[in-house]
Amino acid sequence: MHVLAKLLDSGEIPFITIDGDKLIPLGDLLACEEEARMRRRAALAEPARESVRDGSFFKIP
Repeated sequence: MHVLAKLLDSGEIPFITIDGDKLIPLGDLLACEEEARMRRRAALAEPARESVRDGSFFKIP
């Protein structure tokens, strides 16, 4: 199942249905995208900081 469909079905993103089509308010969709972007950045930030601290960030394989 597509990620957007899961978010809609779980109620994380509100929508209305007209003639079988799901209509999503643009502001809600953009807010969800921004939240996902922030979660990805946060998940990558600590490993990046750790690799700079231990010097492995600057090593070329």
